[in-house]
Amino acid sequence: MRAEEEAMRNRLVEERKQIERALEAEERELAERRGSLAREEFARLAEAFDTKVRAARKAQEEKALAVQRSMEQKRQRFLDSLRPVIVEVMQRFGASVVLDGRAVLLADPSLDLTGEVIARMDEIYRENNPESGDQ
Repeated sequence: MRAEEEAMRNRLVEERKQIERALEAEERELAERRGSLAREEFARLAEAFDTKVRAARKAQEEKALAVQRSMEQKRQRFLDSLRPVIVEVMQRFGASVVLDGRAVLLADPSLDLTGEVIARMDEIYRENNPESGDQ
């Protein structure tokens, strides 16, 4: 999931760079033409260019938000699918609580069931995706 998110973000960054390069070239061309254009014509073209830049920025921001929302939805679906596995492992080991390791100051490492949950999730994944091999 992280690799997918990074790939999506990298595509957005590359797209943004391409758009920036195109807009910079257009801006240079407009600046070069400034001396040969009537003031009103240049003002109209400059305003149109400014509108185009604002629209491009807004479109990129919307795409970035869409990627962020999509990844958050995928994370939530993953966490929802993880819940029954955690319950299963808790029941198998007689655990009554699951804590996020980042919120625990001190704990007995032998009580950490993270490896068990990961192993069970891997097992479920292989059962549901037999064509994926050993991934």
